[in-house]
Amino acid sequence: MSLDSYVENAWLKKEPTSSQEIADQLGIVARCMKDAGVEGISDDLRFYTTFNALLALANTALRACGYRTTNQPGHHMRTIETLEYTIGVDSKTIRKFWLSPKSATSQATTRPEASRMRNSSKSSRLLRVCNMPSKPG
Repeated sequence: MSLDSYVENAWLKKEPTSSQEIADQLGIVARCMKDAGVEGISDDLRFYTTFNALLALANTALRACGYRTTNQPGHHMRTIETLEYTIGVDSKTIRKFWLSPKSATSQATTRPEASRMRNSSKSSRLLRVCNMPSKPG
């Protein structure tokens, strides 16, 4: 797989970028990571802001290479997957985020509880991948 094969599958399109666009994107990444580091916010909010930073970083790398995702279902996932081709992130690292541990949700008795536990596990995993400790407690 390559970025050109993503284009062939209509998941990406080639589009020129500018240094201003890249600078603006990097500003979003920095702002999201700063927000995710604020003590006293919930793990859910830390997950949300860290995920947005990761997504903005992946999008920045993609734009710097002259590509943009197409607006199709799954385009956020595809954007993050392209980190393997844009900045050389190991595919195993990328998969760690998308895989949900089944042990946490299999013990839950209700659907909302299972969802909460799964999201908490994803939050902790994403924070570890981004080298940010999860909030104690």
